[in-house]
Amino acid sequence: MAMKHVLAGFAVSISLAGSGVVGSAVADDTCPVLLTVYGEISNSNRGPIDDFDDVLLYRLGGDFEQAYTFCREDLAALSQTTITADYQNFTDGPVTATGPTLRAVLDAAGASATPGDIVLTAVDGYQFVVPSDTDLSLLIAAIEANGSVLGFGDRGPVWIFGEPGVINDSAGETDEGLVWALIMVEVE
Repeated sequence: MAMKHVLAGFAVSISLAGSGVVGSAVADDTCPVLLTVYGEISNSNRGPIDDFDDVLLYRLGGDFEQAYTFCREDLAALSQTTITADYQNFTDGPVTATGPTLRAVLDAAGASATPGDIVLTAVDGYQFVVPSDTDLSLLIAAIEANGSVLGFGDRGPVWIFGEPGVINDSAGETDEGLVWALIMVEVE
C-alpha cells in the first residue's frame, strides 16, 4: 500500500507495504494526508519518517518511528465542533470555524488524556507550542470556516482555532497560536 502526501504542490509518496501499521481511512490519491500526529501516541497508521520520501515533514523537523495521519475525510468523520471568534486583526470581523476538537484528534492518535506540550507546525515552518495545561477541547482543528472548506492559501486545509484566551491573550489583540496550514502535531 502506498500513501501520498500532497502539500503545497509537493507530492511525496511513502510505502507502507508490510509495515504492520494500523489505521483510519486509507489515505490515497482520493484522500491525501493533511495532518500527521506523532510523538507520545499509542495508535499509528504509518511507519517511520524517511528523509527522502517525506522531505517536507523531515525539513520541518518531523522525526518519528510511527505516526497517525489524517486525510480530510478522517477529520470530518470525527465529531465536529463550531466556534465563532473575533480577533482584532481579523479585518472582516468574526469567523465561524468547524472541525474536530484538538482533543478528539489526539484521542484518535492515542495520545494521553494529559499530554505534555503540543508542538504545532505549519507548512511554512511556523511553530507554536500549546502549553500542557491548555484545555484541548476548547481548540478545534478547523477544516471549514464561514461555511467554506479550507484549502491552502485560505488558512487551511487545517487551522487550529479557538476563542481569545485559550492559547493566547484574552483580549484578542493577537491570533498567535491559531496555526493555519497546519501539517504536523507533535505530542511531547
